[in-house]
Amino acid sequence: MNETSQDWGKKLFEVLTIEQIQRLLDVVASSGILAQLDQTLRATDADLASTVLKLLAEQDKSEMSGAELGVSDQKTLETWDELWNEWSNHVGELGDEEGEYVIREHHWETPYFDGSAFADDLEKVAEKMFLWIDRVVAIRHDVVLFAEELKEMSDHISDYPEWMYGGERCHMGPRVTECVLKWTWLVLEDSSARGETFLNQVHALEQDCDGIVLDNTQCFNFFIQLPEDVRRAIHSCLRTDRYADTIDNPRSLWHKIHHHFNQEFDHPAYLQSCETHLCQDWRYGVPLIAEAIKEKDYALAESWIERTFASFLGGEERWNPEDGLLPPISPYGRPQERSDMAIKLLTQWEEIASKRAMRARLAACRLQRIILTSASDWPEVFRAFDQFQIDGKKETAEKLFAEWQDRIVVACDLNNSARDKRDESSWIHRLILVRRDPQKHKQAFLDHLDIWFDCHREHPAFFEKQWRSLALLTDILPTASQLKKRCPTFHERVLAPNRVEETLENSLRDAISFLGPEGERIDPMSIWHKHLHKLITNPGDNGSDYREQALWMKALLEVNQAAYEKLVAAWRLTHRRKRNLWSEMVAVGLPFG
Repeated sequence: MNETSQDWGKKLFEVLTIEQIQRLLDVVASSGILAQLDQTLRATDADLASTVLKLLAEQDKSEMSGAELGVSDQKTLETWDELWNEWSNHVGELGDEEGEYVIREHHWETPYFDGSAFADDLEKVAEKMFLWIDRVVAIRHDVVLFAEELKEMSDHISDYPEWMYGGERCHMGPRVTECVLKWTWLVLEDSSARGETFLNQVHALEQDCDGIVLDNTQCFNFFIQLPEDVRRAIHSCLRTDRYADTIDNPRSLWHKIHHHFNQEFDHPAYLQSCETHLCQDWRYGVPLIAEAIKEKDYALAESWIERTFASFLGGEERWNPEDGLLPPISPYGRPQERSDMAIKLLTQWEEIASKRAMRARLAACRLQRIILTSASDWPEVFRAFDQFQIDGKKETAEKLFAEWQDRIVVACDLNNSARDKRDESSWIHRLILVRRDPQKHKQAFLDHLDIWFDCHREHPAFFEKQWRSLALLTDILPTASQLKKRCPTFHERVLAPNRVEETLENSLRDAISFLGPEGERIDPMSIWHKHLHKLITNPGDNGSDYREQALWMKALLEVNQAAYEKLVAAWRLTHRRKRNLWSEMVAVGLPFG
């Protein structure tokens, strides 16, 4: 091809738009001319010829990305370099105390390095990079690319003053981690000891980059999905002295990988590892229990369950279901996982107790499981206690019942007065006894309620402390539905916000029904009539939004019109200039003329 013809591309770019050049090439391609230019193209640019022929061989590329298309090597590198430049721009901001990733909330506050923002930006670039890695590695075999980059990032982070980043490591996202691991893995394709070399290089990254940490979950998943022969080689390498310290730490990535490979390739070592680390993490007990059940060694299985529960509860002493109720699952950490595991362990314990003909233990496990899953369902809990009374010891049943009783009181304690102590004076505590044995405890409950009501009437401070509990009682009484119709705002603003969760509320209503006609005669409205006005806050105490005061005033009007008119009269003197207050009063339909 002569020099004049080679200038045509340049001339076309000078005189046509990109869109026009694309249309020109569409016409040329549709005419079949491209297919006839194979040899000419190869003589000019082999990469160009190969790419064009691949495109012609494929029929439908409209939904595929550039990385999926058979793009040329030059186009691949051009795209990769653009992405790498974007990556480098983010990295270039590190270490600069005035840079993009240094945050100052207010001018008087100390600036700090925002590692999460940096990691998020890299993650976005890595999402696009990942699509091209296979092609780029095949063209540009840069063994240390990401290793050097992570080291540079770590060095730049350490350039910040310690007070600016607190010495904390910057956690990379899963896609950045996958890019690093995949690149490191692919460039070792010709290595004679690929698995061992890969392990050592990734481990070295962790050791050398103090300021950067890869995503552990992504690392773990990458290692366990490697080919079997590679996994075996890595497993052997992890057994050497070089990794002895790291695999002994249950929180270490290398321990988790080694433990998983033990499960695959060395079952006795896997069980031994579970036993060694059970006191540090209850999850290690699961395979030990399963193994003992598989071998039908039920005494050993029960021993493992006891030790697993000890770890689960964060102590060394073994826990038995007769000792006391299993503590409620903490809302922190992984509550659903812990709850599911506790239920599973108790279910297994029931099965083991059945196999060993231990009726009392079986009943205790069943009771614990039901209280854990259905503590608010009183009828279900009572059935479990009734069964336990048959198969277990009476004194143990009473001890566990008292613990459950206290938990229900706490769950209903809207005043936060019984959180840290047993409160046998609560009407809820006594109502539970009514539900358990109406004939024996009904009158004691009613007598207690009379005294409790008198305390409300005679002592305003007592009412102000206990009104939420009174609201709960008022809302579960048989007369509550009539009250809702008669005083809808009072019900919505005062009673409804103090409800407990639905199952517990149903249990409370069910228990009240065991009082019979006496329950229908319980009437706390005289207390609300006398003291409700004391709960209405002074206008302006909560800012300039007066809707809440207006609605509470409407509730007061429904309960005690005289108290409402007296309060309005007082407000006319002290708050006559608060136009928004009176506008809200009008808006909710209140009279004050």
